[in-house]
Amino acid sequence: MHEACLDAGTFSRKAGIPVETTESIVALHTTGERFGELCQIAEPTLAVAYHYFLDDDTVDPFFELLRNTYDGPVVLAQDLTVINVTPEQIVNRLAETDLLHWPSPPPADKRGGEIAGLSEAEIPAWVRETVLTSAGR
Repeated sequence: MHEACLDAGTFSRKAGIPVETTESIVALHTTGERFGELCQIAEPTLAVAYHYFLDDDTVDPFFELLRNTYDGPVVLAQDLTVINVTPEQIVNRLAETDLLHWPSPPPADKRGGEIAGLSEAEIPAWVRETVLTSAGR
């Protein structure tokens, strides 16, 4: 399982923002082609991409880029995707839920205050050094 992101062109078109902006966002995420490169390395039985904007016209661009680098089984997960794994098979489906049920309230914030701003955490060097770029490994 790994996060995936729209390619910059599709993201720009769908969001109505300049491609220069989407390029900077996509650079921090995993496009279909990069996802395929990771799958080539990991050789999963079933690759699962999540954190993706699923829409009628975003799924095909993802798989077109993915198939440049990987041809194994892949699921583009969405909220409530369930994956059942047994020795005989892997089945993916959506959870059966009451879509009209109001969600449970979140637990109280134990820190005693509001969450302020973005995290100031830095990406560790070992992660930055293993990022696959569009130029390859």
